[in-house]
Amino acid sequence: MHETHAFIMRLVVLMLIAVVAMATAQAAPKLPSFFSDGMVLQRDLPLAIWGWAQPAEKIHVEIAGKSADAVTGPDGRWSATLPALAAGGPFTLTVRGDETLTLNDVYAGEVWLCSGQSNMAFTLNHSLKAADEIAKADLPLLHVFTVREQFSLTPLDNVKGRWTACTPASAGGISAVSYYFGKDLVRALNVPVGLVVSSISGTPAEAWTTRDALAGDPAYASQLDPWKDVTPSQFVEIGKAYTAFQHERDVVHPAAVKEAKEKGLPEPPAPVSPKLRLHDCPGAVYDGMIAPLVPLSLRGVLWLQGENNSGRPAQYAKLLQTMIYLWRANWNRPDLAFDIVEIANFEAVTPQPVESGWATLRESQRKALVLPNTGLAVTIDLGEANNIHYLNKAPAGQRAARWALASVYKQPGVVASGPMETSVSAEGDTLVVHFANVAEGLSARGGGPLKEFAVGNGDGKFVWADATIAGHTVRVHADGVVKPSVVRYAWADNPEGANLVNSEDLPAAPFEASVTR
Repeated sequence: MHETHAFIMRLVVLMLIAVVAMATAQAAPKLPSFFSDGMVLQRDLPLAIWGWAQPAEKIHVEIAGKSADAVTGPDGRWSATLPALAAGGPFTLTVRGDETLTLNDVYAGEVWLCSGQSNMAFTLNHSLKAADEIAKADLPLLHVFTVREQFSLTPLDNVKGRWTACTPASAGGISAVSYYFGKDLVRALNVPVGLVVSSISGTPAEAWTTRDALAGDPAYASQLDPWKDVTPSQFVEIGKAYTAFQHERDVVHPAAVKEAKEKGLPEPPAPVSPKLRLHDCPGAVYDGMIAPLVPLSLRGVLWLQGENNSGRPAQYAKLLQTMIYLWRANWNRPDLAFDIVEIANFEAVTPQPVESGWATLRESQRKALVLPNTGLAVTIDLGEANNIHYLNKAPAGQRAARWALASVYKQPGVVASGPMETSVSAEGDTLVVHFANVAEGLSARGGGPLKEFAVGNGDGKFVWADATIAGHTVRVHADGVVKPSVVRYAWADNPEGANLVNSEDLPAAPFEASVTR
């Protein structure tokens, strides 16, 4: 009996020790995954730091002589704002509550969120001249946090990923466009640069925009309606079904086709994609991969997306601007820079002027420039007719960096982009197109005449036109077209002859513009 009582007492003591240990573990402050060793904090701006701890726990945050205090709310969340830091590091960031967290090798510099679909996710090791670039990718000031794919019906509070410094060992797995963008920022600014890469292949812009921002607009009803009655459990099952389809499409079916060919049998039918994909769910990517990052202090956003909206290209003008407004509002940063990378040329070359969904989408991207602090990196000369994932990613990232260096960082002598149409005037049967960003002048790349200019009278019909450079303008005329009212440049899925450039050899942005007669 005495031994039984002693055993029970020991058991009670052990249980009490376990409870105390659990309480102690729960009392340790926790941080989102991107607040971790090797991170880069945005310089020269107040720094939002947040996390979780026990309710009413006092939190003290400190780095490089700067500090801030907070108290955890009833929901377990705390948030503190550190004073701005000058560029530098490595620093140690400490978070003290009932216990202390310590982050090492923390830097202050420039932070950009790099987001979009597959051409943003496309990694350096698959790009043109990858081996040569990776071998020399020793950039200790460039740090990258790649967010792992996740979808959600409601805003999440954390993401998965880790910070890595850019080295030959890690560079291959970095988003190629982001890498070249960050590399040029590091070289020009000579400060640490942190890139948070949050991208998913095959996603439309609606997935990166909240459902609330789209609700009530009939233009988005066809995207919202299939999801309005989906429950959280159904959402999970939809994800599982598409994952199973991907495995069938990418692994099982190719193997079955190979086996059938070897045995001389008919090729098995390809698997059919489920009707619903989480990739298409409005808000699902925003809630899973953007909402958890708010309000991380940023300088700007590098955005490369649009291919999945090419079936509704005119709608994209409003959609992209809605998304930019939303992100800026949620970050409480109306000046948050948006550096848009144009969708590249793709598909077959057409010998005559035609309507083009891809051209219309590029024009929708260009229309976003009406918003302040937005830029466009033109990629109309980088694409491939048979490969939507063009390999020549270096110029895309470099041109995006140019706009950031010229417009955001005000670097002297940097031309922000290629020529951009600003207005059109009429002189008889000739249209005169005026351009900005001409640098020291306009020219035809490679010499010869300008190509890919077309004019029309507003009836939807266009003909090729002769175009000649006159100072900072291009004069466009087509025999037989009396008093034309509309001019297009590079208006095709794949206008491979487009050759208008400025003195920096940067290509002019495709456009459609009208004149009032």
